[in-house]
Amino acid sequence: MTTINHTALISVDPEAVWHLLRQFGVIDAWHPQIDSCVIEGGKYSGDGGSIRTLHLLGSKVVHERLLAIDNDRMTMTYGLTDSGIPLDHFCATVGVSPAGDGVQSTVSWTARFEARDSTVAAEYESLIGEFILNGLDGLADHLGAPMELETCV
Repeated sequence: MTTINHTALISVDPEAVWHLLRQFGVIDAWHPQIDSCVIEGGKYSGDGGSIRTLHLLGSKVVHERLLAIDNDRMTMTYGLTDSGIPLDHFCATVGVSPAGDGVQSTVSWTARFEARDSTVAAEYESLIGEFILNGLDGLADHLGAPMELETCV
């Protein structure tokens, strides 16, 4: 199983960061690699089991299911469904926690998966790592705050 984790310090109140992140259906408002996002079946975007269809730049379409959301702990976990991506057991968790004097946020984004074919494993590790980093940067930009990458594993 491959694990990719990136953590960033964003100079915004954790509640403000979580308010944006927890909206499963609005990732296209802040992630620079996503052209559009639609919640399927008329479900509320914060409901467990909601499925979002992401139209990535470059015409790739990905479907993700919200597996769990915890507003008290400010964490959200999602997985891939019917994506056409050659990965198994894909699961990602995004979490926010207070940092510094409480007006900063530590945002951690972790993805775990198995590549079906070892010849594409490195490619998908790179693509997913880039997706996470671009997402953290886009989140900070959207919130109008500086970001400092803390770890890269």
